[in-house]
Amino acid sequence: MALSISMETTMIMQSNEATKFSSDIDGQLESDSQKKKITSVNIRSVLPDAPVSIHCTLPITVVFSSGKSLIRRIDIKTDKADFISPCPLFISKRGIDLVSQKETVELAWVRDDQWKFIEVDRSYICKHTKIVDLADYGFPITSDSAKEITSYLRWYEKINAQHIPVTINTSQMGWNKEEHCFLLGNDCIVPTSEIDLNEIFDHYEPQVSRPYRFRAVDAGERQLAHSFHTKGTYEKCVEGINTIFAFPIVLFTFYASITAPFLKIFDCKNFMYEISAPTSTGKTAALEIAASNWGDPHESSGGFFRTWKSTSTAIERILQSVNGIPIILDDTKNAPGYDKCGKSCTPLVVQTIYMISTGIGKSRGTLSGTDANASYSTIVMSSGESPSIDLTSDGGSRGRIISLWGYPFKKQSPEIRSYISNLKTIFRNNYGHVARRLVSFIMNHKSDWPCWAEAYKEVCFELASKENVNAVQCRVSESVAAIATAIPLIHAALPELRRDIDLKSLIGTINELAHQEAVLEDNGSRFIQILSDYIADDTSKLLTKFKVERNQQVASRDIEIYSDHDGSDWNFIGISSELFKTLVKENQLNKSEVLRTLLAKKLIDVNNSSKGSQKQVVISGGATGTFKKNLYCIKKSAFSPNEIDFA
Repeated sequence: MALSISMETTMIMQSNEATKFSSDIDGQLESDSQKKKITSVNIRSVLPDAPVSIHCTLPITVVFSSGKSLIRRIDIKTDKADFISPCPLFISKRGIDLVSQKETVELAWVRDDQWKFIEVDRSYICKHTKIVDLADYGFPITSDSAKEITSYLRWYEKINAQHIPVTINTSQMGWNKEEHCFLLGNDCIVPTSEIDLNEIFDHYEPQVSRPYRFRAVDAGERQLAHSFHTKGTYEKCVEGINTIFAFPIVLFTFYASITAPFLKIFDCKNFMYEISAPTSTGKTAALEIAASNWGDPHESSGGFFRTWKSTSTAIERILQSVNGIPIILDDTKNAPGYDKCGKSCTPLVVQTIYMISTGIGKSRGTLSGTDANASYSTIVMSSGESPSIDLTSDGGSRGRIISLWGYPFKKQSPEIRSYISNLKTIFRNNYGHVARRLVSFIMNHKSDWPCWAEAYKEVCFELASKENVNAVQCRVSESVAAIATAIPLIHAALPELRRDIDLKSLIGTINELAHQEAVLEDNGSRFIQILSDYIADDTSKLLTKFKVERNQQVASRDIEIYSDHDGSDWNFIGISSELFKTLVKENQLNKSEVLRTLLAKKLIDVNNSSKGSQKQVVISGGATGTFKKNLYCIKKSAFSPNEIDFA
C-alpha cells in the first residue's frame, strides 16, 4: 500500500508535517521567551574549528555542557536538562540531486578527537528508526537517544536554513550544468570570470551560486573520484612530456588523453584508442603517461586507470560516471570472456566497443517505470598484444576504434628500458596538473567554441577525402580529426610544451596507421584466406573422406589437411596442429588470437572430445582400417562458395 501513494500525496504529507513541526517549535519558543529572555548559542564562538558557518547557532533550548556534549534545557531556573548527544553534532551541508531532486545532508560530529563526516539521504534525520544504522560509522547514537537526535537535527536544520551550504549533487564527473562547469574529483572548475579573487572561500559558508559536486554512492565511486587528484608539480610533468616527442605513437597517445573534454564541443562521437604491440614494448608506460594528465596513473589506485580484468557492469558504471574524461583499460588479455578451452561467449572487449559507440547506458526498470538513461562522452584508451578491432566485423564499431600497431618507443633495447623506467618515476610522482590547466583554458575561451567546432569539421573533411578511403576509414578519420584539431589548442593552453613538432607529418603518420588497421581483416579471416591459398597451391595436399576410402595406404601421420567431403558435399576442413602452427608462424599471426576470433565467430567445429579447440575426427578406410586424429576443423561456412577445389 505504501508504494501506491503518489509523489504529490507524499509531498503534501511532508509539507503538513513540516508545518506542524514548525508550529510546535514557534509555540515553544514563544512560551519560553515569555518566561525569560533566551539567547541561542553561536557554535563557532564555543567551537572555533566547527565545520559550520560563523552564523550557525544551536536551537534555542540546546546548549553545550562543560564537556561539550549537547543537552536540551527543560527548566532554566533549575538547570534541568535532557541529554541529546555525547559530542558536538551538526548538519554541515545539504545536497540536492541534479536529476531526481532527492536531498541529502552531511552530518558532522567529533569522534576520537577529530571531526568525522557522513553524507546520507535526508530521510535519516526524519526517522529515528533509520538513523540508528549510522552507529556502525561511529555516529553518536543509540536506540534510546534516536528520537532526541532526530528532533534536534530537524530543529537545527530549520533555524540555520539560510546558513547551511547547499550543493548540487551529480552522478557524473566532467561536464555539468550545460558545459558551464567541469568536475574533476573533488574540484569544480569554472570560468575565471566567475571567481572573485577577493572572496575568502569557506567550504561551510553558503555561496551565491550553488556549486556542483560529484556524489559517490559507494566505495568504488569514491575510489574513482579520489584517483583524480594532484601530486608533485606541473613543471615536472612538462619536463617528462617534452622528452616523448621523438616517439609518434606515445606523443599521440598523450594528445588523445586530453582530447576527451573537446568531444562535446566538436560534436564528435565516443571512440576507442588502442596501442597494439608485442609484450614488454612500453604499451603500459605510454598509457601511464596519458593517465598522468588526469590523476594517479597507477592501476593500484582503483580509479580511472585499470586493467581489463573487470565485468561489463563495472565498466558500464565507470563510463556513466564520466563526461569528457577518458577511461583507461590496460592489457586486453586480462579481459574475461573465455573458458578454459578457449571457447567463448561475447568477449568483454567487444561489449565495451559497442557500449562506447552508443554513448548511453542500458535502460533499466524501476518499481514504478524506467530509470533515466545516463549519456556520457569519453575516449576509452586500451592496450593489447593484438588489435581489438580483430574481434568485431561490424563496420560501425570498427570505425570507432583508432588502432595503432607498432612499438610505442620504436624498439626494444637496454637504453629504451632505462628511459621508460625514468619516465615512470617522473609520472608516478607528478600527475593531475595538465588536465586541470587545459580544462581551465577551455572554460575561459567558451566564446571560441563555435570556431573550434568548425575547425574540426574542416579537418574531418581533409582526412576523409584522401584517395581510396572506404566508409570505415572515414569514420576512423573523424576520431583522428578530433585529436588533430585539439593539438594546437592543447599547446595554446600549455605553452611550456615543445613547439618543434611537424604536426602535419604526425597526423599523416597516425592516420595512415589507423587506416591500415581499419581495412585489415581480423586474424581469423586472414587465416581462412591463407588456408584457402595453401590448398589452391597444391590440391593434392587436401585428403578427403572420398579419397581416403579409396586409398588404403593412408596413416594418421599422413594427415596434414583433411575434409569430410564424400564426393558431393562436406562440413569441415580439418588441419593438423603442426600445419596450423606453420601457417600462423610463416604469416606472422598470433595463434591464440586466430583461435579466439574463429571461436567467437563460431567457425570452428569442436565436439569436446579433446582439449582446446581441436575436434577428434574418426577417419575410416586408411591403412589401419579406422583411426582417430585431433584436427582444427574449420566449418564450411567460413569459406566462400566454390572456394575449395576437391578435384
